Amino acid sequence: ETLKETGQKIKAQIKYSTIKKSKSPCDLFTSRIAVASFPMISNNANKLSAEYLAEYLITNYPSCFVIINLINSVEYPISLFENRVVTFSLIDCQAPELSLLLDIIKRVLKFLASNNKRIVVFHDNESGYLSYYIISLLLIYTQAFSNFEQLFERILISTSAFKNIAVSPAHASFLRYGNYIESLSNNPGFNLLGSPVQFKRMTICPVVLCNRSRTGCRPFITISIDGNVVYSTLNNPLMLKEYHESDAKIEIPLDALGYGNVMVTFYHASIIDDEFFQKKIFSFQFHTAFLKKQTVLKLIGPQLDIFSASFFTSLYTTQVEIHVMGTVETQFQPPDLKKKSKLSVALSFIHE
Repeated sequence: ETLKETGQKIKAQIKYSTIKKSKSPCDLFTSRIAVASFPMISNNANKLSAEYLAEYLITNYPSCFVIINLINSVEYPISLFENRVVTFSLIDCQAPELSLLLDIIKRVLKFLASNNKRIVVFHDNESGYLSYYIISLLLIYTQAFSNFEQLFERILISTSAFKNIAVSPAHASFLRYGNYIESLSNNPGFNLLGSPVQFKRMTICPVVLCNRSRTGCRPFITISIDGNVVYSTLNNPLMLKEYHESDAKIEIPLDALGYGNVMVTFYHASIIDDEFFQKKIFSFQFHTAFLKKQTVLKLIGPQLDIFSASFFTSLYTTQVEIHVMGTVETQFQPPDLKKKSKLSVALSFIHE
């Protein structure tokens, strides 16, 4: 055997090996749940080719796959994936509504349960944050894992070793809603319906120093329900008070009703040359079904969604309290373990 013949054999082996063991265009978290980078029609070697992903799925999972597009934005024709694309409109700067999260979870589990050869591939933008979040919720809801925050943190840390993940500025609220799903998985009979609650006042301590000279702030609050602003203290100019570093705390009276998915946002208002400017400092989201009848919702800096990086350090020790009154009916029933086990069987887990 000549050196040339030996070289040809090695070349053939390398070529064969490359074809048979080509890297999957999506990352498998379980044998039936995967994540893909944002697919697009592009010749850029650093971008995931939509054609390559489609060919891989059609070849390896014929008529048994679905693409879950979480961001309602695509750069590929849906027909490329045989129209097997389901789209949701999530954004990575705001935690999704609880009903939407439950809808995604239940639709995915129903799809997987009907055929054990099926696979679901999630994608969002280049970050992947939303995909990993939804996968964590699936694994919690099926009780493959018991602690959402630990699981999500583990996935983000392990994935960041080979992928640049941009953590959402609303990460704290994403965690809060993940904990809600964890609670619902353990208490299937939990009642998400109830009476509206009344927000009485909000206090922030110490004073957040937001103005240009970092000596005080002029705050106003908005309250949103399911993404729609229903209340703002800006409507009352008398409430647009300036607070200084020497003040013990910020105290803002509220007279608003909330129900379901609520987001409270804290802004700083500036008036420069008779022009009004506003800067979003932080917000937090919660669901009223998880509030007690009369309570003071207390949050500290790490539990806030901070949108201005320059305030990370100063807000770390901030304490926020919002006084709530109202009646929310909650009913607990023992979890149906037999039913849950069937859901868990629908997924073939590679690792815990």
